[in-house]
Amino acid sequence: MPKRLLLLVLTLAFVCPLTGTARRADAPAAPAALSDLFKPGTALQDRNGDGVIDFVDARIALPDHPAAAELAAAADVAARLGFETSAMNLPMNGEPAAVTIFIGARSLAGSSASVDAIGGTGLKPGDGVVTAFTVAGKPAFAVLGADEGGLAAAAVMLAGHLPYIWDQKGPTTDKVADDVKQFLAAKGVTASSAAATAIYVRRNTDGADRIVVDLQLANGGDLVKAMVALNQFKATGTRDAKRPLSYANARTVLVRLRAPGSGMATVDLPKAAASPAANDAPAAAPPARRPGGGAKDNFDLSSFYANEGALGDSDNNLIPDRVDVLLSPDGDGADGVVDLAARLGLESTGVSIPIARTAKAILTPDSAPILVLIGTAHPLV
Repeated sequence: MPKRLLLLVLTLAFVCPLTGTARRADAPAAPAALSDLFKPGTALQDRNGDGVIDFVDARIALPDHPAAAELAAAADVAARLGFETSAMNLPMNGEPAAVTIFIGARSLAGSSASVDAIGGTGLKPGDGVVTAFTVAGKPAFAVLGADEGGLAAAAVMLAGHLPYIWDQKGPTTDKVADDVKQFLAAKGVTASSAAATAIYVRRNTDGADRIVVDLQLANGGDLVKAMVALNQFKATGTRDAKRPLSYANARTVLVRLRAPGSGMATVDLPKAAASPAANDAPAAAPPARRPGGGAKDNFDLSSFYANEGALGDSDNNLIPDRVDVLLSPDGDGADGVVDLAARLGLESTGVSIPIARTAKAILTPDSAPILVLIGTAHPLV
């Protein structure tokens, strides 16, 4: 049976130095942690007190005239937010909100944040980063990439993996930050706070390339003690695969130490050396065809938000538990893909990420899931 293409036209209208030397720096306000986005009470809220998330107090910020890659990244984030709640208001780029999620470096224009200040400079082709910070005292997050591939990888990290480093069998970013804090406590150094504030990724590579952990210390003496302890640990523990502060799905942990009047010091802790067999592991494969991604005979606009349409029911209990379509925005009239992705995430108890790809990223349309092509002149039409 030939694949059906559903054409939906939406016309809505730092990397820090890797040494352990200290340097002067203006200590910014305590940033948000990466995990804050998914903790009840920040962006995800329970407004009627029944224990169920029922409101998303977040805004997705895009640049004027967003590119297809920026729209696809925003759609992935929107789908995850929709998945996390039982109700939400649309559009997602409208009213000011408690949390702002910036998609792409150009979206930071007009805000008080800069790419350099939030760790988005120095990215190489294929690199991306998800970073947490504050804007006007409110938590904010940015999804950035050196190119389309890096931006897509960062969006998948935020939408498909966080607050875990990679999968639910591994640690969360909070666990990594707490591990660093506890390690230093055992060395007699007490941190007043520890937060994982950024995670760097690479296109077509499993796991995180780098996790950034920010620690606030009481004084310069504690900062020096912490820097010495971490550098000694780094020098002696590189071959023990079971040593602390080494994670299978993170190439390195970058610890940033701050103390009043003492600036900042950084220590880079690489993952313990892997066995030869682990080093021979194959590169990450592209996402497999999602279950139920074949043609549907009764798929039309009237059934779009039903199991016969864009949604699917894997266990035959009449409850949608997957999204069977792949969104592809391109050109004029494609901005609505963000809200469409949020609605699809809201309607289903399961969603595959990425939920959206650019036209150039869909190399074999015939083998893709049911495509929803968004824009007035999509190149795949």
